[in-house]
Amino acid sequence: MDPRYPYKWSPYSSHSQIAKLLGQGHGRKLLDIGCSDGALGSVLQTQGWQVFGVEPYEEDAENARGKGLTIFEMTMEQALEELEFDFSAVVLADTLEHCVDPWENMANLRRKLAPRTRLAISLPNVAHVYVRAQLLVGTFRYEPRGLLDATHLRFFTNKTAKSMILDAGFQIESSRVTATPLELLRPSLAATRSGKSVLEMNWNMSRLMPGLLGYQRIYSAIVPQLVQTVL
Repeated sequence: MDPRYPYKWSPYSSHSQIAKLLGQGHGRKLLDIGCSDGALGSVLQTQGWQVFGVEPYEEDAENARGKGLTIFEMTMEQALEELEFDFSAVVLADTLEHCVDPWENMANLRRKLAPRTRLAISLPNVAHVYVRAQLLVGTFRYEPRGLLDATHLRFFTNKTAKSMILDAGFQIESSRVTATPLELLRPSLAATRSGKSVLEMNWNMSRLMPGLLGYQRIYSAIVPQLVQTVL
């Protein structure tokens, strides 16, 4: 059976960029909230992270355990109530848009984390040209996955995503976009020189017009260092 959310292997994808962003773990602990079947987590394991995952769907959780991840079979909300957050990094890859109240979740997460803990967050861009084109002709059609995934409860632009992260008390260190995952629609593109050129052009266009063509936004954020006042 195909995974609900397949690993995006393109170097321009959110999964590849998050793995590159987090770099080598050197044995440190990482929590992947909404880890699905553990595909991203297993990559991060090869980079030296000790990966734990939060996943409420039983089949996905079992598949993630099969990849060697330690899985807490619960929702993000339950994890925020029940787990000790002694992690050096937290991944929220395409997770917050599935939450009823991601703003409250982010605020609660901030209170659980130690200073300098790193977050890697990816969120779909609801202002993408695909969604705009649908609205232009009067439709807003939910789909099995993608920007209008039927399980998405919240929608974000770059501006509203940044506001959510900052209002929760995190500091954003960097922001980048991903390209529309053409390679998932046409895997053959990665097999030829011309196809690879198409993928590279798609990526460059996304960077030039991130609000219109950027498929997702990826944010690197940290818990700010506490500043002590000397009296």
